[in-house]
Amino acid sequence: QRSNPVAFKAIGEVLAVADERFPFIGTTYRVTEHWQTGLMTRRCSWLVEAEPQVFAELDSELAKERGIGNGDVVRVSSARGNLLAKAIVTNRFQPMNANGKTVHMIGLPWHFGWLVPKRGGDSANLLTAAVGDPNSAIPESKAFMVNIEKMPDQDLPE
Repeated sequence: QRSNPVAFKAIGEVLAVADERFPFIGTTYRVTEHWQTGLMTRRCSWLVEAEPQVFAELDSELAKERGIGNGDVVRVSSARGNLLAKAIVTNRFQPMNANGKTVHMIGLPWHFGWLVPKRGGDSANLLTAAVGDPNSAIPESKAFMVNIEKMPDQDLPE
């Protein structure tokens, strides 16, 4: 639908389309150990032990390119915000080819942030756009542009 008279439009929304500062695709996803925002599951010690904090999952080629190793603290940023996370270098993510250009994707679980205890890290939704479907207002949190950098001498908050 091209237009909707009752569609919500975020005033001043910043879009990072083809912005050189954010050359990678970010996506959010769930983990088995937590449900939704983690409101209930992050209060269960055995689940927190299994999945204690936010992480950024990236492919080995991008990790090598950026000098990032498994367990390093990284800053993932978008035009909307940034967060610190622990890097997980994985083969689950692979570089893609789009119009002859290599494109990397970074995955973040969205179960963390805005909850006591805060020790799990910030919410991946700090990076996503405040735009959604014009009819249902379901947010577009599955594809957004990000950057990632290693943060030497930086620890994640307890």
